[in-house]
Amino acid sequence: MTKKYPSERAVAIINEAIEAFQRGSDAPESPIKKFHTREERAVLARLAKRIRKGQVHSPYSNVVSDGDLADVYELTIRRDEIIEQAQADVRRALEKLMRLIEEEGHAVRDTFYIMLRETEEEARVHGPFSDAARRVGHMRFIIEIAKKGAAQYRRNEDKPIPIAPRLSKNPFADGITDLILGMTAAEVIDTPPEGEPVVAFPPHGGDPARPRLLIRIGLNEHSWVGSFEQGDTEHCTVQMLPDLMHWLVTANGAGYIIEVPSRKLVERIGYDITSVGDAYNRSIYFVNHGERSIEAFGIPGRLWKTAPIGCGGFRDLTVDGATFVGEARKSAEPEEWRRFSISFLTGEVSWPGTSVQEE
Repeated sequence: MTKKYPSERAVAIINEAIEAFQRGSDAPESPIKKFHTREERAVLARLAKRIRKGQVHSPYSNVVSDGDLADVYELTIRRDEIIEQAQADVRRALEKLMRLIEEEGHAVRDTFYIMLRETEEEARVHGPFSDAARRVGHMRFIIEIAKKGAAQYRRNEDKPIPIAPRLSKNPFADGITDLILGMTAAEVIDTPPEGEPVVAFPPHGGDPARPRLLIRIGLNEHSWVGSFEQGDTEHCTVQMLPDLMHWLVTANGAGYIIEVPSRKLVERIGYDITSVGDAYNRSIYFVNHGERSIEAFGIPGRLWKTAPIGCGGFRDLTVDGATFVGEARKSAEPEEWRRFSISFLTGEVSWPGTSVQEE
């Protein structure tokens, strides 16, 4: 039996508004937080197209490759198009709802509160992360609009409806991201620049038998050159650690933690780095030491470093919830691989039936 409401027209319009809210909330995430107008999206589209053609390159290639940067621009365009359309649909639905309130009065309000109570009960049954819980949040926002009244709502028609609260129309909303990328961009150079100081790492002594690598770090006013004693692999990169106060530099496998303001060496972390990866929007960085152990850095600094895992060799490394997982070579003759996981919280390495404590 179909449930009857005081105003069936109100049911359709309320559901229309909620659907638009949810569509906007489900727009894909992008590292770029600023909302872009149609004109700005057209600029991003042309830039992404030129990158795809090889006419323009990422200035942050050690952090964001050409393909990844084009992907980010295209994702941002798609997100902003979805949000713009959802904003327009929400406004149309709310305007229809306000006109209906003028026509039917209490029948619309009674219908809304009946629907709200039903949705709140469904949310209590299915939990805070259910679709019903999301609908409750959107319906409460509609209440706030109704309390302000149609006249005030129309006076603020240029103000965006917060269906995607992480976005901003502020042109400097991505200033911190741009600053970090500009300070982290890096390239290997062949000779010291004439008349420009070169910072040595380590600053004194070192191993004279080890060659050095010149790396220019940063763009424009953030640019400087470091001379780094090389390690034993071919891995080179410059990354900003999650605390935003230290660079992680690898120079052919030699790892250096360098303080950002002073460019002073904090510590060296080995000669055997083979790869560096990140997770959760770069809030955790993983350093692979010689395909034998993993070291992690987070916002507080170093989180942990494992003892050797297996006999050398990793594959299928990835993040799974609150763990870092992969396969390690347990023996070479015959070759045997075993699945392992590392707890983000403790750095403990777990195997089926056994565990190895952190170093």
